[in-house]
Amino acid sequence: MNLTRRHVLRLLGASAVAVPAAGLLVAAARDRVDTVGRVAFTNRLQAPPLAPSRLDSAGRRVFDLRIRAGQREFVSDRPSSTWGVDSDYLGPTLRARRGERVLANVANEVEETTTLHWHGMHLPPEMDGGPYQPIEPGAAWSPTWRIRLRLLNGSNARVYDFAFADGRPFAQIASDGGLLSTPHGTRHVQLAPGERAEIVVALTPGERVVLRSASPADTRHTTEPADLTSEGRTTRAGRISHRIRRRRKW
Repeated sequence: MNLTRRHVLRLLGASAVAVPAAGLLVAAARDRVDTVGRVAFTNRLQAPPLAPSRLDSAGRRVFDLRIRAGQREFVSDRPSSTWGVDSDYLGPTLRARRGERVLANVANEVEETTTLHWHGMHLPPEMDGGPYQPIEPGAAWSPTWRIRLRLLNGSNARVYDFAFADGRPFAQIASDGGLLSTPHGTRHVQLAPGERAEIVVALTPGERVVLRSASPADTRHTTEPADLTSEGRTTRAGRISHRIRRRRKW
């Protein structure tokens, strides 16, 4: 390769830039910040408390929440202005049982437009809050949704056909592939090993219903039932999959 004067100048220029850069990296490595043993952890971890709730005449789990201004000392003797939900900072934890319909009454008591977004619950997009659902000062927002039930076939070789003993209809809203484009109304759902489905079913508070599973060839659903209550005692997917392991072989 024939090197011209221009090639040599380019190579020298690249070398001149690279050397200072390496020097900066070495200096940065030498000036690493190490706070081991120098920081006193005096502030307790703030765990969000449980929000109080009530059941209304329609059987909905109701939460009355207030967005308000306050103050919080993140650094000792240096209070900062904050916003919170039912507190000076952050917000509470909302607890509901599977199958319950939830109503959250959110009142904006600050002097600016704000919004609220939920974490940890599966709910319709229009009820999820965010910038496209603002709450004006002095106004309130009351989203409502139903806590849905997830079914899981925890067996390694059996296929189950789930249905309620009284034949009541329900809506399947999700499968292993995620949310369905539209709810699918049905009275039973068949699950292969490891397969999941999420359903929404109407229950009356305090009501006790029975979820059964039968062989796909047996439409009478006469096998041993797995209990499902509106209070959610046996509605967790792991408990359901455990209870539907039959003693009887098909």
